[in-house]
Amino acid sequence: MTLEQVNRSMVDGAARWLLSQTVHMPNVICILRESFGLSAVQAAQACTLATKYRSAARQLQVSARGMTQILNITRNDDGQYEITDQDGKIVYLAEKARGK
Repeated sequence: MTLEQVNRSMVDGAARWLLSQTVHMPNVICILRESFGLSAVQAAQACTLATKYRSAARQLQVSARGMTQILNITRNDDGQYEITDQDGKIVYLAEKARGK
């Protein structure tokens, strides 16, 4: 595993954790840094990624009207975000961010 893959994995794990939280945390950067051993930049990236995940999930819920259960959100080797349903079928594939 390369350093970039390790970094991506750490940021992704923190983003997933943040996505699962139900309470607002005003000091989320400090919490992510302490809990996951991230740098400030990585913690900010995790916040951005969690926001992208939330947005993608909201879009999916609106388009499917709650008929699809989301089981997994991953980032593939091309940097695209994949959301899969209960059958493992990709139901949403976000484009790779520009400039990356």
